Amino acid sequence: LAITATAFPLVSILNDRSLDKKEHVYYLKKIGEILQQLKAIRSYTPLKDIYIGDMHDSNFIANPDKRQLTVIDLDSCKIGNNQSMPGRYLTPLSLLTNVKGKYKFNKEPYLGYVTADEQSDLYFYTIMILNYLLGEDADDFSLEEFYEYLNYLDYIGVDRELIDVFSKIVTNQPNENPMPYLDSLTDESISRAKDKAYRKVKAVNKQLFSK
Repeated sequence: LAITATAFPLVSILNDRSLDKKEHVYYLKKIGEILQQLKAIRSYTPLKDIYIGDMHDSNFIANPDKRQLTVIDLDSCKIGNNQSMPGRYLTPLSLLTNVKGKYKFNKEPYLGYVTADEQSDLYFYTIMILNYLLGEDADDFSLEEFYEYLNYLDYIGVDRELIDVFSKIVTNQPNENPMPYLDSLTDESISRAKDKAYRKVKAVNKQLFSK
């Protein structure tokens, strides 16, 4: 895919502070729509195993003119019986290692740490949204700090249904597509969700955001 003046890596769109935050949310929602489309394919066609796999903001191309989002770099895509390859947020250091029996951990060292499926795709998507809100890599959180950050999001007024969807990635509950709740994000909540603001408030009253 040739990147032209009207097509940009999604990461550059999300990092562009000159854009309205609603534009950022628009493209984050498009990822959720893609996952919905893949789920429909699995439900209504003979192809029952199709997943993106290594999903992060450098593996999508946004076309602002056409208002489109395209997936690229599909080496880790799982289609049919092929083996999924390693993913950026599917490692022994990822938050998902705190959950047993939900994600499909591979025993073979040459394969990806986790086999791509619906749960891993939704994990990726959730981490992408949290990375955007935090402005840093949320997958680096310990389990304790992950919950502290979710409590902070609640403190600054982020929709509780969206926070509940976020929380499911580290529980045995099935992951949920956060896309329907993203319109609840406001300019103020997105600005206050950044790591710098979170750390500043946490330093004053850490107990406020503890479990």
